[in-house]
Amino acid sequence: MLIPLTRKKFEELVPVVATGDQYKFCWGKPSDVLRRVLISIAAVVVGVIIHFLLEGGFDLIIFPIGFAGGFYWLWVPFTWPVNATGNCVVIPTAVSGKGK
Repeated sequence: MLIPLTRKKFEELVPVVATGDQYKFCWGKPSDVLRRVLISIAAVVVGVIIHFLLEGGFDLIIFPIGFAGGFYWLWVPFTWPVNATGNCVVIPTAVSGKGK
């Protein structure tokens, strides 16, 4: 039997913005943080190598890419719960299934 949820009850169950527990979960284990830091370091190193290979001709393109890559370790744990919560909130109706 399907039990329909009202929009108010759905918003109580799934908050509009991510919660502290969701952010804590998305930070992950120390190995996950280390992996993201290494990805950030690799992105910065690749950006510096490309900068020297192109002799500074594309600074307006390379800087934002290097900046975003360098802070990958910081912004990824914040984007995951926001995207997950946003995808759930977009659902126009909610139904809870209860089987026999």
